[in-house]
Amino acid sequence: RGSCTFQTKVRNAQKSGATALIVADNICRCSDEEAGLCTSHDTTCEEEPPFMGSDGSEDDIHIPSMLMLKHDADIIKMKLVAGHSVRLEIAWMRVPTEIVQYNLW
Repeated sequence: RGSCTFQTKVRNAQKSGATALIVADNICRCSDEEAGLCTSHDTTCEEEPPFMGSDGSEDDIHIPSMLMLKHDADIIKMKLVAGHSVRLEIAWMRVPTEIVQYNLW
């Protein structure tokens, strides 16, 4: 998303001192939009989930990172805008499909 790769986003965060990075997607999945979970506003929804793929330049990246779907990220953003603290924990295990799944609670 945007003008740079996910690796560039993570690398820039790492260089700025971040110990982890959560990238908030800004486009809804069509199924989420149809279910009323989020609105893409000025952009078209996506049929497929976003992919945080490799561009082959990540050898110098040592912090964990993940992409959060828009409808999950919107909930967190609303809490922050309202002045509430938000605490997130990133935890995962590699599954045979190599797709990382996450839960928010």
